[in-house]
Amino acid sequence: QTNDSSAKTQNGTASQPNFKRKIVAAISKGLGINENSSTTTVEKHLLEQADNGRRPAVILVLDEMDVLTGRIKKTTYGAGSAITDKHADYLYKLFNWASDPKYYFTLVGISNQNYHKCVGKGLRRLGFDGFPDAPKTIPFKTYTSEQLVSILQGRVGTQSFAKPALELIARRVATRSGDARNALELAASSTIKCLEALAEKQDL
Repeated sequence: QTNDSSAKTQNGTASQPNFKRKIVAAISKGLGINENSSTTTVEKHLLEQADNGRRPAVILVLDEMDVLTGRIKKTTYGAGSAITDKHADYLYKLFNWASDPKYYFTLVGISNQNYHKCVGKGLRRLGFDGFPDAPKTIPFKTYTSEQLVSILQGRVGTQSFAKPALELIARRVATRSGDARNALELAASSTIKCLEALAEKQDL
């Protein structure tokens, strides 16, 4: 049973109250319990899932891991320290559940950065002891300019954009990120600017 949850606000940053609430609700839904359940209740049911092997495991797909862990900070006050992002300990709890065979729980993280840059460094910076070993990573290569052109042609067609224009967008994105979303956003912004320029010309 798969639960897909991304705790982002519209500006792309993780909001503290939304993060925990959405995660708990997603896991609770997979367990078939009240989505307003507490973390303690969720943890109890995950252990029960493991005790009863006939019941399906819960798989949580967490997108934008680099956004979540990128905001984890450690602020030192004298000899002590304080975690400025409270969701950091909950993110650590998810990793503990996923790495502990007692829990029937799997965490799949999606990130634009690799594990060591994204999660490992961010959570180790908090001083957590016993952090689980690096999970299995599956790297996906970025799109080439040729692949981006093909994607753009499939989405925007050839009527609105001449192929050389699509190739220019694809080359620019391929050298920076290789992210198809960036290519589509660039094509959209180019269209808007073109329409605005035409409207201004007609007004004149």
